[in-house]
Amino acid sequence: MVAFAQESAVSPRFTSPSGLSERGDFWATPELAENDDDVFAVVPRDVKLTETERIALGCDEINRLEAFLLSMDQMAYPLSWFFIPKNGMLDSGMYVREVFLPAGAIYTTQIHRTEHPFVMSKGVARVWTPGEGWKEITGPFTGVTKAATRRVINVIEPVVWTTFHATNETNHDRLMETLVLPHQIVCRNPKARHVGQLMEALK
Repeated sequence: MVAFAQESAVSPRFTSPSGLSERGDFWATPELAENDDDVFAVVPRDVKLTETERIALGCDEINRLEAFLLSMDQMAYPLSWFFIPKNGMLDSGMYVREVFLPAGAIYTTQIHRTEHPFVMSKGVARVWTPGEGWKEITGPFTGVTKAATRRVINVIEPVVWTTFHATNETNHDRLMETLVLPHQIVCRNPKARHVGQLMEALK
């Protein structure tokens, strides 16, 4: 059985075109709105996108996988965070965010807006990134997430994943607005899909 955990900054993350027009505060990039895809991603109207964020938003493979998984029951997962205030000679404080992902979960990340380090302190996971394909990571592992990164994580053994963000912001909601790009998945014509086929599309 496939379990699914969606890293989320806004809710809901899945909508129909009619629901989208009723809200009126989301829009698709022109190249997405004009195509014939049955699944695509949209962002809040007042968000300014970088070119790399546009590319991440238009990743068809992740959009289709996310649309399928969002149609399933969502799985809660332990998430914690804390702030380290600015001190001494440092120019900023730090926001530390840690999540536990159980084995068997398929996890799609938000589109990250900043470059930051991460540590997978335990576990085994297959991680897919556009342009790089699948990589298997075994903890302990330290890496860097580039701005506009969007991933699929297939958890093989239970994972603890921690990210570190330089910031002086201590309001969590405002901080999320700067760290991740809020988006929704729009499905014009819902179709029966199989998660295995969608995962196979991630080459």
